[in-house]
Amino acid sequence: MSDLEAYRIPKSVLNSILKKLEKQMKDKEIRGTSKDRAVIVVISGSFQVLSVQINQRLVKNPAQLENSVAEAVDDALQKGIELLKTEAQKLLGN
Repeated sequence: MSDLEAYRIPKSVLNSILKKLEKQMKDKEIRGTSKDRAVIVVISGSFQVLSVQINQRLVKNPAQLENSVAEAVDDALQKGIELLKTEAQKLLGN
């Protein structure tokens, strides 16, 4: 028996857990920032970009702006993944 088979969860239970997790994450907002704090990206719990705030000083430097936006999005996504893991663990009783 493989490890996956040992932890086999009935499909109906899994679907119920996923629906609860989706509902819990729906109204969450996750804020990501660039290392230089010049860009702030806010994403929803369903990983949609809600807003992007850019410090005006970056507008004159497209390369730095691109890098800062990428950093802020990456930060928000990483925080969103961690939040998703935490919420899933709560539902699974871990």
